[in-house]
Amino acid sequence: MPSPSNSMTSIAEEFFKGHPLEAYMDSTVEISDDRRGISLAFGSNYLSTRLYQLTPPEDIELATVLLRPGSFFLDDLSNNMVLREANYGSVRRAFIVCKQDKAIVEEYQRWLIKRSPGAEVKEIDGADHMVMLSKPRKLCNLLLEIADEYK
Repeated sequence: MPSPSNSMTSIAEEFFKGHPLEAYMDSTVEISDDRRGISLAFGSNYLSTRLYQLTPPEDIELATVLLRPGSFFLDDLSNNMVLREANYGSVRRAFIVCKQDKAIVEEYQRWLIKRSPGAEVKEIDGADHMVMLSKPRKLCNLLLEIADEYK
């Protein structure tokens, strides 16, 4: 989560230290002609072992059919929007840690939380990256709990 002391660029740099392009396995990376845009289409091996490893097979199959390439948003990162101390933290935050997420590992999730003081932390054990598919009821219950606390 970006903050006055933690830019999106530094967040992305930290993520890619532990997750270089080679870690995307059979995924396809495409670089635009002007070299500014990079898109990523997840491969089936990456999907089943890093994103959906605890998700029911029928949901993985549906996700595979619906999947589209995504962007790394490098232009947005280079913009480097500045957050100011004056208003930062005026909205309460909550972070749900997915303990078995292999795409955004728990260590990195905790690194983000540590740099976002005041964020309430909830955990879902047995959740992969796609928690809405691997633990939908638990996620729904936590979101309702958070919404109730923050109203």
